[in-house]
Amino acid sequence: MTATTQPARRMAPTVLAIGICQIIGWGATFNLTGVIGTSIANTFDASLDVILLGPTVMLTMLAIVSWWTAPLFERIGARKMMLGGAIVMTVGLLAITFAQSVYLFLAVWLLFGIGGAASLSTAAQIALAEVFDDRARQAISALSLVSGLSNTILWPIVSRIDGAAGWRTVTALLAVSMLLIYMPLVAVAAAKSPRTREITDDAKSTDQQRLDPIRFMLVAGVTALNGFITWGFSLTLIPLLTQKGLENSQAVTLASLIGLISIAARSIDVLGNWSPLRSAIASTSTMLFSFILLYLGGSVVVAATFVLLYGLAGGLMSIVRATLPLTMFPPQAYARASARLALPLNLSFAAAPPIFARILERQGANTALVLSIVLSLAASVCLLALVRLVKRQEPGFVV
Repeated sequence: MTATTQPARRMAPTVLAIGICQIIGWGATFNLTGVIGTSIANTFDASLDVILLGPTVMLTMLAIVSWWTAPLFERIGARKMMLGGAIVMTVGLLAITFAQSVYLFLAVWLLFGIGGAASLSTAAQIALAEVFDDRARQAISALSLVSGLSNTILWPIVSRIDGAAGWRTVTALLAVSMLLIYMPLVAVAAAKSPRTREITDDAKSTDQQRLDPIRFMLVAGVTALNGFITWGFSLTLIPLLTQKGLENSQAVTLASLIGLISIAARSIDVLGNWSPLRSAIASTSTMLFSFILLYLGGSVVVAATFVLLYGLAGGLMSIVRATLPLTMFPPQAYARASARLALPLNLSFAAAPPIFARILERQGANTALVLSIVLSLAASVCLLALVRLVKRQEPGFVV
């Protein structure tokens, strides 16, 4: 056990603490407009589409900034980065609270992108890798179960406060939560040192910090292509199902099950302790089959089967995105790999919803499904190439 590795009995409270931070962080930023977007639009006399540009601005800025945060994570560690990011996001929440124009409102999302690059998902995963070292995959997988409940926990609370006291009270309280809950939990749970292992040999240190460029591109291809699909359908799944012949009520009911199915898939992965590559293969192949199935049929039974398969695949892939770098890159390079992978990931997340919405509006469901099939095939090719590369470089490697 290393200097920064926590005993096994500390994993649950540490993961829970970091998970609560992620629930607050995502709930206070990206997920915020999902519940109070209409109230904000009414205040600024703007359309909801304009208000929803905020999360897109955030993801774009987050993607750009993430690439440059890699050396900072390695130099000062996730603890200081997350605390700094929390301060930036608190300033943003206070700015939104007192904003008097929609232009200032949208500009604040640039701050959320900067703060999010230092404090949201990637930072949390790096923090757990620093704390738990060889058991980081187990901790990161467990984190996905907790953080996946963000909307389930926060949306009802936010909605009730919005109805009783207005959306500005919501953002003010979230700013207070960042200061009084998020920051103390990070200060206690995250490791004080950015190093997960002490390496004294310079040559060994240099080798362990190296990122294989081909591996990096293939991992980025697998995760970004699958991420483009899942985020593309995150806001357009109901229109997709209705265009395939379902009643709106049926589509809403089935789409609402995605979250629960995704959490079930994450639980299976955690309990089964699968390797990230094995989970990636299962997720990618299942997702591809689900799109082919829905393309060929449009009955309620087919749609329900699609939702089940798609939800399972999406849940597995959410863990793969976080844990695959642990397997593919040396431990000392995990922070840099994760931070740099956030660039293609978040750009795909930001671009996907409007692209899929436009395709559904102009070309229809089958065109969107064909695009998804093509992207799934491309992700499968990247994954097969990655497996072959790893087996060639590491003859004893087992998927």
